[in-house]
Amino acid sequence: AEEPAAAAALQQIRLDLPRTEVQRDAAGAATLQAVVDSEVIQALLERVLFVWSMKQPDVGYVQGMNDILLPLLFVFLAERVNVSLEAGELHIA
Repeated sequence: AEEPAAAAALQQIRLDLPRTEVQRDAAGAATLQAVVDSEVIQALLERVLFVWSMKQPDVGYVQGMNDILLPLLFVFLAERVNVSLEAGELHIA
């Protein structure tokens, strides 16, 4: 019973992630959007959302969780690693 749930969650997450958008009127929105669209961040978002959905089966994954996770991820990255945004590219040191 767990495998179909995992497959369904992963499928929905993969449908939603490309639609994850930075608020358009935010400072540096185009640069931030390029970072959000990067393979590294997309994979990180997918991993976190999938693990959440498996560890919280009563809640699972629901559409929009990607938009809730995004600002939390930016805060986490900004506080814990040296992040540099150059021309829409993410450099983590």
